[in-house]
Amino acid sequence: FYLASIAFAKKEQEEAKRLFSLVLESGDTKFREESWARKAEIEYLDKDYAAAMESFKHLQVVAENPENKEAAKLGLMRCAELTGQPQEALLAANDLLKLSPEIMSEARYVRAKAYIDLKQENKALADLKEISKDTRTIHGAEAKYLLAQLYYDNKDDKNAETVLMNFIENGTPHQYWLARGFILLADIYIRQGDDFQARQYLTSLQNNYKGDDEIAEMIEDRLGKLKK
Repeated sequence: FYLASIAFAKKEQEEAKRLFSLVLESGDTKFREESWARKAEIEYLDKDYAAAMESFKHLQVVAENPENKEAAKLGLMRCAELTGQPQEALLAANDLLKLSPEIMSEARYVRAKAYIDLKQENKALADLKEISKDTRTIHGAEAKYLLAQLYYDNKDDKNAETVLMNFIENGTPHQYWLARGFILLADIYIRQGDDFQARQYLTSLQNNYKGDDEIAEMIEDRLGKLKK
């Protein structure tokens, strides 16, 4: 265990993981909790999320230290989301909603995304409304867009437009989600037959957005349809 801890401190991750695994295989319970905690952390940082998820599950069972208990729940939720397991993510998120405000916000975000993945969009609305109050955070900005998208998908253009106008008015440092909001606003106007307004928003976005992603393609696609 001490050799593993030294390797971990020196960022020799593979050696640390090998030694922590040996400690766990020995069956000795003295260093079991910390070994599971470090092994899970290494696997998570290595992006081996499936392995990390199993280690966090073991940690959740044996943890007595409050910090390790919280780390196990948080790690489990993040790994479940990253490996596309919405039901697991949902259960883990529910378990985290009694903790600090920062973790609660992330847990609400994961829970909302899990509900959307599980085709239970109506259950996501309350969480999205709560998180989207603060569009300074990445989760808040995405939640604002997702909330408008849910309204749009349910043919509720009025509420979708209200959410997006509020998004534009309040702003966000996360320009990608604001750009998605502008495109969705254009979609609303296209559906309402207001091609002029839609073109105005799309052209303005095209002239001002600097990101290197799929936004440009989305703008071109809609402008192409408007020309027809």
